Formats: sequence, C-alpha cells, structure tokens
Amino acid sequence: MAWIVIVIGAGVAALNAMDLLSVATTARWPVAPGTMTAAAITWDAVGYASGRYGGHRRIIEPRLHVTYTYALDGQQFTSSRYGILAPSAREATARALSEHAAGQPVVVHYDPENHASAVLDTSVPVGRVLLVILGVGPALGAWAAARGREANT
Repeated sequence: MAWIVIVIGAGVAALNAMDLLSVATTARWPVAPGTMTAAAITWDAVGYASGRYGGHRRIIEPRLHVTYTYALDGQQFTSSRYGILAPSAREATARALSEHAAGQPVVVHYDPENHASAVLDTSVPVGRVLLVILGVGPALGAWAAARGREANT
C-alpha cells in the first residue's frame, strides 16, 4: 500500500514540477516590447464530466484569449499565447481584460530559438507549487513509514 502512495505522490509532484520548470524557462527568455491587438473572455468547453447516471456533460469555463504583435530584427510576429501552460479560469478576470486591451503596450517573452513562440505571462502558478508539495509530502511520509516497518522486521 505504501508503494502506491509513493508512486502517485511522486508522479503528481514530478508532473507539476515539470510545468513549473517550463514557466521558469519562459521567465528567462529575452523580452521585446509588444502591442495588444485583441483580448476577450469567452466561455470555452474544456472537457467532459461523467454524470451520476452515465451521461456526459460538457465542462465550460471562462478563458482569456489574447492576440498581440511584436517585432524582432525587423520582422513582425503575432502571437495568441498568454502563458506557457494550458489556459485556466484564473486568468479570465476583468482586471486581466483591462490590462490587455487593444492598443496597450505589453512585455513579450520570446523563445530565443524560435522567435515566433512567445508568451506574456511568466508568473508561477501557486496551485502548481502546492501540488508539488502535496505530492512530495505523502510520498515521503509513506516511504519513511515503509522504511520504519522494514527496520522493525
């Protein structure tokens, strides 16, 4: 039983740690000035949930959609990627919409190896940090308990 907790906890921690590493990588990308060309919050289907009686229903959540332009070495680029991770409802706020209104200047983080790949948001999602901690904690606890039982036998 302890090994199941260890594997699941380590898996949760590893997957979320990889996402945090992706965010950290984009934070180190070079920056360029950009201009917002469009921003909107729409209600998007993000998946399906199984119902109590075997039916399925669509899960619909708000998503922030952005489009912006930036120039590097005389070449114009357009991107619609807000962050490196999949969009979430946490970005779809009235504040985010007002900060990204058309015509607003923005700081664009672009991939130095592929200038067409860029993001606006490089903030660390607190929920992912908590998932790493919640994955590591039980895994270490189960490992320590299993080691303690082995020592007593």
